[in-house]
Parts: sequence; structure tokens; C-alpha cells
Amino acid sequence: MNKINISTITLAISLIYSVNAMAQNMSKAEYKSKTQNIESEYKTAKLNCNSYADNAKDICVVDAKGKKKRRQSGTQF
Repeated sequence: MNKINISTITLAISLIYSVNAMAQNMSKAEYKSKTQNIESEYKTAKLNCNSYADNAKDICVVDAKGKKKRRQSGTQF
């Protein structure tokens, strides 16, 4: 029973340190630049959707919004 508790505590501590190691520090200028880049990509993608009509246009806009949200969440930062 004691070994399980020690193993659990060791695992928890290692997870805490690994999360801190994965976090990246980003300066305000970098953040602003990346945010502007995401916005410009979104606007370009949305403008490209104007060449479609009806349902295809709706799907294109939703896709553009999804890509923007995914980039904002940091998945592709």
C-alpha cells in the first residue's frame, strides 16, 4: 500500500515538472505578431469563401473559423 502512494506522489511531481517544461514563454511582441497573423489568415480564408455559393460557402466559413480557433488555442502556435 505504501509503494502505491509513493509511486502516485512521484508520478504527480513528475507531471508537474513536465508541464512547466512544455510551457513556452512568449513576449508581448511575439504574441501580438502571431495574433495578427492568425487574424489576417482568417480574413483571407473568409474572403476566399466568397467564390462559393450557398452551402459550400457556409462550410468554407465554418472551416475558416475552426482553423482560427485551433490556431488561437495554441495547437499550431
